[in-house]
Amino acid sequence: LISYFSVNHFISSYIHQSDTKNITHLIDITRNKLEAELNSKAAQATNLNFSMMDIAETKETSGFTKIVKIVNGYAFDDTGNMSEDGAQYFLEAAETQNEKLTISPISLEDNIPYITFSIKRFDESVDFFTYDLSALGVLINALAAEGSYAELRADGQTIYSNKQGSNLIPVERNIAFGGNQWQLIGYIDQDSIQANTDTLNWMITLALSIAGIAIVLGSVVVLHYSFKPLKRLKQLV
Repeated sequence: LISYFSVNHFISSYIHQSDTKNITHLIDITRNKLEAELNSKAAQATNLNFSMMDIAETKETSGFTKIVKIVNGYAFDDTGNMSEDGAQYFLEAAETQNEKLTISPISLEDNIPYITFSIKRFDESVDFFTYDLSALGVLINALAAEGSYAELRADGQTIYSNKQGSNLIPVERNIAFGGNQWQLIGYIDQDSIQANTDTLNWMITLALSIAGIAIVLGSVVVLHYSFKPLKRLKQLV
């Protein structure tokens, strides 16, 4: 009995440590992937070279939600010359834009988070690239482990969250992007780990019980046959 409880305690401790270690490792991988993705989009915006005639094709191949080019006080997107109302924001922003890539604060449109990259080119045109941050949620989900949740925050806003439950251990990681620190917070679900532990312990208990019954039955059979010669001897005497 003491051995049984000792084994259960050891297995429970091992599962908890192993699950926690694996989930923390995946959180670190997710953080690295997010940072690489964000900085890759910034580098892509910096290096894209296209004319106002190529906006539609560039948008389709680059993965940006919206591309606007300002040329000589006119704003163009993938549909052509923009309306005055639609162009106003970009025209005003272009007036103060320099050759260094600028990353806007996060904006929400229909509850979808966006950021916009902007940069002035050598010919004095200014390009704007709008990136849909909900794509990062897809990346987080692809790397998620059972028994864990995650939140991505920046500029005081939550970009993504699938957090559930209350018995959670937070694991915080910073993401360096655009001179700012974004936060990836992974949550280790203690209840989920305990459920996995209980399930495995039950399977071990069941296996040990079956093994114990088999040993007892085997012992009875062995004893039965072992005492047969003694019974025969007693009959002869």
